[in-house]
Order: sequence, then C-alpha cells, then structure tokens
Amino acid sequence: HPLSPKVHREQVRLGDLTGLTKTGVHIVRLPPHNESSVLHWHNNDDEWIYILSAGEGAVMRIKEGDKDGKEEPLKDGDFFGFPAGTKNAHLMKSNDEEVVYLVGGSREKLDVCYY
Repeated sequence: HPLSPKVHREQVRLGDLTGLTKTGVHIVRLPPHNESSVLHWHNNDDEWIYILSAGEGAVMRIKEGDKDGKEEPLKDGDFFGFPAGTKNAHLMKSNDEEVVYLVGGSREKLDVCYY
C-alpha cells in the first residue's frame, strides 16, 4: 500500500474470475509480520472478512470513529462485518504465521475510502 511499507498481501479476485459485478470476493494471504492495509473504512461499500486460518498472535485492529482503537485476537472462523459509512476503521496484523481469509463487499458505482 502506498501509505505504509508494513502492508503486504497476496490476493486472488475470485469475484472477477467468476464474472460477479455487484459484489467483490477475494481470497487473501497475509504473510507473517505484515498488515492487511492501513486503517480504513468505506463510505458506500459494505465490507466483510471471514478468517480461514488465523495463525497464533494475529489480531484485528478496529477504531470506531473518534474512540481509541482496540485489538481483537483472530481465530479460525471469525467473521467481521463493516457496514458502509459506519466509520469503523480496521486492519489485520499477522504474527509468526500467515493469515488466510476471504474478504468481500458491495461494489457501488462510487465509493470513498477513508484512511
């Protein structure tokens, strides 16, 4: 990501491969000791994340509006939903093992992402 050298991930755009136009779905591998993104939230697009394999010590960081952020340990099978416009900024951090997850959401004609 151009805003942070800590961000590195490998992803395959499953939605594009299958011709989906109204929703996006990606399978993502987050290598050890990396972040999935910078803290961000979407104005118009819903976003969801389903953890396939968390690895020990991985966390989801969530910052709700102007409140202090919190970190929640990730575990296999966790599901997170971030409705459009709710200002719930989020990112994931891996530890010594990679994190594998599905991420998806709506594909509105116009979305604004806030960092």
